[in-house]
Amino acid sequence: MLASPAQVLFLFGQTRPQWMVGLALTSLFAIAHQGPVFATAMSLAQVRMRAVAIALLVLTSGLLGQVLGPLLVGLLNDRLKGELGDTSIRYSLLIVAGCAAGAAVSLFCAARHLRTDHLRALALASARQTGA
Repeated sequence: MLASPAQVLFLFGQTRPQWMVGLALTSLFAIAHQGPVFATAMSLAQVRMRAVAIALLVLTSGLLGQVLGPLLVGLLNDRLKGELGDTSIRYSLLIVAGCAAGAAVSLFCAARHLRTDHLRALALASARQTGA
């Protein structure tokens, strides 16, 4: 959730210190979620499925962040270039801030189900150990 305001500060900071702080905070917040997300995936996945869970997380984030992200930013930049000129890249990159906000909302919604999912995972692991 904090990545979005940091991205806006980076893109629209008027002075060098402002955009440098914005860039540093954007870089920090862009990866801060990975540890908890990976740990949650490991705690919910069965032992034999953990590698698949991580592979799906990495594949999904790679496809969205490194394939679709630059494509959408480029398309929007081309579309806005006529109206905004050289500043169109700033507005195009706001997609990143919007995606970060959307991801934060998604994680908060998923967190509501975390306790139930964790208990279900523990029950499945217990059942497999007892052979039930």
